[in-house]
Amino acid sequence: MTVEQANQQIAAIVRREREEFAPAKAAGVRAYVVPFQEDAGAQLRPMLFALLGAVGFVLLIACVNVANLLLVRAAGRTREVSIRAALGGGRARIVRQLLAEAGVLALAGGAAGLVLAWVAVPVLARLVPPEVTRVGAFTLDPTVLGFSAFATVLAATVFGLYPAMRASRADLVGVLRGRGTDARHGLRSRLVVVEVALSFVLVVGAGLMVRSFVALRRVDPGFRARGVLTFSAVLPSDLRTAEERTQMKERVQERLEAIPGVLSVGAGSSTPLAGDRSQMPYGNAVTAAGADQSDFRQAWFRTALPGYFKTLDTPVLEGRTFTRADENDSTLHIVVDQRLAQANWPGQSAVGKRLYIKIMDPPKWWTVIGVVHDQRQASLARETQETIWFSDRAFSFFGDTWDVRVRGDPSAFGAAVRAAVRQADEHITVDDMRPLTDLVTKAEAPTALVLKIASIFGGMALLLAVVGLYGVIAYIVRERTGEFGLRMALGSSRDGVFRMVLRQGITLATVGIGIGVVGALLLTHLMTRVLVGVAPDDPLTLVAVAGVFAIVAVVACLVPALRAVRVDPMVALRSD
Repeated sequence: MTVEQANQQIAAIVRREREEFAPAKAAGVRAYVVPFQEDAGAQLRPMLFALLGAVGFVLLIACVNVANLLLVRAAGRTREVSIRAALGGGRARIVRQLLAEAGVLALAGGAAGLVLAWVAVPVLARLVPPEVTRVGAFTLDPTVLGFSAFATVLAATVFGLYPAMRASRADLVGVLRGRGTDARHGLRSRLVVVEVALSFVLVVGAGLMVRSFVALRRVDPGFRARGVLTFSAVLPSDLRTAEERTQMKERVQERLEAIPGVLSVGAGSSTPLAGDRSQMPYGNAVTAAGADQSDFRQAWFRTALPGYFKTLDTPVLEGRTFTRADENDSTLHIVVDQRLAQANWPGQSAVGKRLYIKIMDPPKWWTVIGVVHDQRQASLARETQETIWFSDRAFSFFGDTWDVRVRGDPSAFGAAVRAAVRQADEHITVDDMRPLTDLVTKAEAPTALVLKIASIFGGMALLLAVVGLYGVIAYIVRERTGEFGLRMALGSSRDGVFRMVLRQGITLATVGIGIGVVGALLLTHLMTRVLVGVAPDDPLTLVAVAGVFAIVAVVACLVPALRAVRVDPMVALRSD
């Protein structure tokens, strides 16, 4: 069936559950169907689309550069083309010849690109952090090769046809009499402006990713991962009652705490950044009794053993956390995070307040005994939802995630931890043991991947823009050699000629930067989902990239400008 049909059936099931079985418990429940592939790739999809956009920009920049070079080449062959036309060569034949030459160049470039890709793909694969497990293998499969061939042919046709058409329309009489034309200068200049603008947008995107990664590294996750070993433990299924499971967990905790070098031990229903997304509805003490579904909020659901917050070094902002006394007490105590406390009791102490929670039938009132710092539960890049912690005794599960803070390298304690768990009960299943820092690294991995590749593409775009700007200014200087010689023969200073050439290049770059700023403001908002702690229109990034482009533009124009002032006026006039 389709997703829509499945969602309709799920909605009907939830509605029947609400009406017939547990109206109070199911009042805040909402269920929906998501395709597995969509859910599995949800985190990476926005970043992969951002990379796809970067690839497209690099392709456009390269094509514009090639078009500019073909225009320069066509301009240099104007006399040759005119002679061919004067000798009877038809326009269509000349266009076919020039287009075929562009095709040969594209074929050679595509072949060279294929060899380069063959070498670069293993390098690119090594750039992918091992934590990004859903990217898959990087291979030059038929789809990739087919797309590359199509892009090469399309680029050769589109960007080779126009220069060929321009060359075939040359003024035969004027060219054969030795008169040149500046008709193509404007087109080449416009292409350089477009190239600078596209490069500017791409480099701004790379700059935003750099700032996002820096901001991500500065995020306070609400816990200290260094020095913590985490693992999951599933208890034997013959422990039927919550009391039996609680006692077993206490034995495991005591064994782990007895290991030399272990500083503290805690456990809970999940570890931060592990991806658990269990939620429940709740209401505060003012609106709960008799309230309808709209009066309830959603919060993360977590359980914790005594020592959990101490082991993760999560700051306790108010009150206290769970103790062994809570495990043996029937009082309904909970711990909430700072976000929930501020949302429900702004400017007040949350300790002693009550919440009406729909986690069992019938719902019950629970008393807040402490407030802890917010923990980033699902992602470092996004603020967490409000979270409520229950003592393990209230909902003792068969499986928990354990956290062991140690002195030294957590990986070195793996064998001792497994042995201690076996001593508590040899039937406990231990799995997924790793340092907690691995989860933090995994949470940063997608952003780090996009940062690396975006930086490569941004550097390529900047290099192409420099080459394009340098090429146009150098060609203009070569064509205007006679003019510069005449100017200096008539009294113009070399400094004046230098400033004139430099001004022309900087003007092109400035116009391109201006258009690039507008383009960046229009397009970078598409990166909102992959940015962390920085706005798409971040002024600091825009100003920094504009400054870099201005410096690069000056450097690119210096060599042609210096070449112009070294022209010997007599030699230039004689050659003209």
